[in-house]
Amino acid sequence: MEVWHEVLAAQGMELPIGQIDDAWETMQPMRQAQEDAFETSGEPTSLARVQEYLDRFNREFLGELKIMDEDATLARRVHSGLADNRFLYPEAVEVLKELQGWRYRMAIVSNGYGQERTAAELGIASYFDTIIGSFYVGFRKPMPEIYHMALDRLGIGPEQAIMVGDHWEADVEGPERVGIKGVHLHQSRLGVHLDRGYPPPGPEAIKDLRGIVRLAVGNR
Repeated sequence: MEVWHEVLAAQGMELPIGQIDDAWETMQPMRQAQEDAFETSGEPTSLARVQEYLDRFNREFLGELKIMDEDATLARRVHSGLADNRFLYPEAVEVLKELQGWRYRMAIVSNGYGQERTAAELGIASYFDTIIGSFYVGFRKPMPEIYHMALDRLGIGPEQAIMVGDHWEADVEGPERVGIKGVHLHQSRLGVHLDRGYPPPGPEAIKDLRGIVRLAVGNR
């Protein structure tokens, strides 16, 4: 919401943040219904169809604020603002290069949309053999189908795979239910504990991505 507030303010529309929050909340039933449809249909969805939904959502959201954005200028500026807030862990590129040097096949498996564009903008797309986003494939973590899809695209079996992530259910429990070793990335430096209600990090949890190199190379 802060990015929307900043973009609107830059255009001379000083709306109270509470008003923006209220409009966003009003849109949530529509947003949740469409996202559930994309992520649980079991059917692929094109980039164009996802973009059509995002454009419609932005128009209707701004309509709640009585703002017209016919040429999507405001939405593009919000996307740019969100992109500026994305980051890589400091060790990420070093780790990806090392794993690639060991000839590991790698995939991004992520809920949501825009994964390929985000990876390209962050300069890491070339390290991955496949990038799977839940909006586009009709399954979301922790549904077993999305992990099987990654295995099929990589041409490996579950016993050959390691999955790492900061969400306990999606990145540890989900993959382990299909036979993939799940590794919990417990990133205290994020400043937020993302796994409230889940078990505390176990002995195999890693605190940074270098831990994946130690696991992967140790398993060779």
